[in-house]
Amino acid sequence: MPAKRKRGSNYVHKEKHNPNARESDERRTQMLKSLEIKRLRKIVEKQTEFLKAYINPESAKRPKLDPLYDLKGAARPAREFYPQPGLSFTETSVDIFVQYDGRLSEHAEGLKLLQSMLELGLATHNVSMNTKESISIFRQMLLYDKIDVLVSC
Repeated sequence: MPAKRKRGSNYVHKEKHNPNARESDERRTQMLKSLEIKRLRKIVEKQTEFLKAYINPESAKRPKLDPLYDLKGAARPAREFYPQPGLSFTETSVDIFVQYDGRLSEHAEGLKLLQSMLELGLATHNVSMNTKESISIFRQMLLYDKIDVLVSC
């Protein structure tokens, strides 16, 4: 029989954690910070594109179709090829940046864009320590809204 080992004798615990196989905590927090900045940038980009081709919900209502031309089921795609005579519908998009030049905060969607840009500017300054980019974001906000409504709220 093998000899019994005494407690506390030359036992060495092997580390199962391989520090080279996992990311460090600093790298993980840096990655999370960059993901947050990318998320905020994406929100601002989407809202900017939306405002450049804004379609007013009130004007986007489609007129009622004649029951003879209201195709059902699989025939629905044929509406594009066989339109109802005398019925025309065009969605007109408006560039909000041109229409509300320098006073974007007067439009509800423009105010949302300014708030998102404010969040992005603060995050680029506080989280990623990129002061130059945050200053350019704030200057862009001042071009969009010369009254600077967000500061006065």
